[in-house]
Amino acid sequence: MRKISKFLVLFIALASSLFLAACAEKIELSFESESITMTVGDTETLTPIANKEDLVYVWTSDDEDVITVVNGVLTAIGAGTAKITVQVEGKEAT
Repeated sequence: MRKISKFLVLFIALASSLFLAACAEKIELSFESESITMTVGDTETLTPIANKEDLVYVWTSDDEDVITVVNGVLTAIGAGTAKITVQVEGKEAT
């Protein structure tokens, strides 16, 4: 009886770990285009392409004197080049 109990506990633990591993879908993240040209004062909305819905994105601009970004809405502030990055659950796209 004791061997059966140990086997049953081991089986349940293994089955649970396989179930949880199957549920963890890897996120793929990208943008439609690699670059956008804007004029000072323009706004543009970026929509990331992801293989999962209802994600919370974190947006950053590497030069906020050129482009600001709030919830995917870019605003051209000044002349120059800026890199926009979006992060979600450990993945990022630029």
